[in-house]
Amino acid sequence: MRRRTRLDQSTLLALVDAAYSAAEEHHRWEPLLASIADAVAGTAACLLVHNLVEAGNAFMAAGFDPEATRLYNEYYHRVDAWALAPAAMSLSRPMQATADQVYIPRSALQRTEFHPFVKRYGVSRMIHTTLRVDERGISGLSVYRGERDEPFGDREAAFLSALAPHLDRAVHLHDRLAQAAHERNAALDGLDNVPIGILLVTGEGHVVHANRSADRTLARRDGLFLDRSLLNAGAPHITAQIRQYCAECANTTLGRGMNAGGTISVPRPSGARNLQLLVSPVRRTQALGFSDDCVAAMVFVTDPDQDTPPNARVLQMLYGLTPAESRVAMLLACGKSVREIGDACQYTVQTVQWYSKQILSKTGCRSRAALVRELSGPLISLTIASPE
Repeated sequence: MRRRTRLDQSTLLALVDAAYSAAEEHHRWEPLLASIADAVAGTAACLLVHNLVEAGNAFMAAGFDPEATRLYNEYYHRVDAWALAPAAMSLSRPMQATADQVYIPRSALQRTEFHPFVKRYGVSRMIHTTLRVDERGISGLSVYRGERDEPFGDREAAFLSALAPHLDRAVHLHDRLAQAAHERNAALDGLDNVPIGILLVTGEGHVVHANRSADRTLARRDGLFLDRSLLNAGAPHITAQIRQYCAECANTTLGRGMNAGGTISVPRPSGARNLQLLVSPVRRTQALGFSDDCVAAMVFVTDPDQDTPPNARVLQMLYGLTPAESRVAMLLACGKSVREIGDACQYTVQTVQWYSKQILSKTGCRSRAALVRELSGPLISLTIASPE
């Protein structure tokens, strides 16, 4: 059966654009694969990886019976006559499309265990475009036709080869964005475990993310609230101070300034004790999970009437300290000697001294006295509860 192809330049450009859209939005992959199949007069398409031995996985597909995908991933990848053909390795060059009859003659395919499976699901004609060869094996795009359809030819191969570099970049970008999203979500989940309010804000004071404690404080609108995502205080001069600190922290975060932010006491109309804010630049070496530059500062919010006093997690957030370093830093700020810290933490004196050097380096302090001043200033009310 002859199907009608659409192998013109405008179709190719539309598919390239759709590929980069799919990289950013996962739900667009299936329509993209369906459009690719339609352009080369195929009935189905999938992205898969195979190590050319026994491991294979079809991880995105369109036009397939879901049962066929399941059976392939569970068993039939082990007998995939195209992937296991002697010529598969030499033919699988990146950005090259190759039709099924080049991998294995049709008569030979029909004698394999694999043929009844692909015939049953209407995918026994195939053209494969290799996108990448790495430690996992060969990753690529396969487009299919049915048993009675014409074989894929040179025009379809040329079209898919032209699309391949963009499809490869889109898959790679999709993976990177998915990983970044995972890391970002993990980082934001971690913020929810910190027992004081934490806001991630832009240089203009727009709140990008608020942890649970900060959400509760903002929801009360008692001294601190959001107006079109902008952080506001009940008094205009305090709002101006918050915005100024956010702008200064943005310059520091971007390497254009040296301001370290500051603390602000925020009165509350209810008459409850003032909220205490600490605005700090973002340490870009920390794994906040953000791949962009929108987050310029962190605002720590302490509600003395609501929040449990925080622990060493805040020092970890501000200075990128490890849990052990944070505990030692809090004890140093409390005036404990090296020997007292060693007894409390069950460390040797040498270990405490080593941790102290690490802490000095990360906080930018040149001496223990400078460290105590740094930690005993605006941070003391936020971080030093009990060293746990």
